[in-house]
Amino acid sequence: MSVVDTIDQISSWCQQSICSKIKFKKPDNDEMGGQYEYELIHPVAFPMYVPAMDKLPPNVVSNMPSICVQLMEGQDDLSDNTREMKINLGFSVWNPGIHSKDVYYPTGTRPEETPDFRKGVDGWMDVWNFVDVALRELRNIESINAIKILHRDNIRFGPYKIKEDVADNYPLWLAYIQLTVEKPLIKIGKNYEEYL
Repeated sequence: MSVVDTIDQISSWCQQSICSKIKFKKPDNDEMGGQYEYELIHPVAFPMYVPAMDKLPPNVVSNMPSICVQLMEGQDDLSDNTREMKINLGFSVWNPGIHSKDVYYPTGTRPEETPDFRKGVDGWMDVWNFVDVALRELRNIESINAIKILHRDNIRFGPYKIKEDVADNYPLWLAYIQLTVEKPLIKIGKNYEEYL
């Protein structure tokens, strides 16, 4: 399996096993306040980079919420015929505050003074709920196809940081999970190189 294939397989697994289980607000680049009637969408898993809005693949409506599957470094153990790769899963969500439809009021009980939108900083909870879904799924499996998750190296997670400080990118909320995976290293003879 090539590096590209590994990243694609992990991205596909993230889409099926994580992104399909949760929904978040779709960002609107023009409106952020009470006039914005948001829609909830499933996140998208992107391999290596999150594309700009004008470079999105077909049938993808937004680049957020998303998981970005990135290779941070790799190492081939030629004596053991294995390849280890450190993978970073970058999580991003958008949430500028509380819209009136975020709060359930039984019919006729909504207070009149309740605003349609209240700017807030509770969006951090969205990104951590996203990370929690991913951590639960990762804990419950040993491998993604033939790609073994090395639990001995622990699964690390945290907020996105800039110079050791938690990044403040309101209304974007960012976090990561880092894990190490291993797969068999297959030697390819010279006779097959022309087919790769």
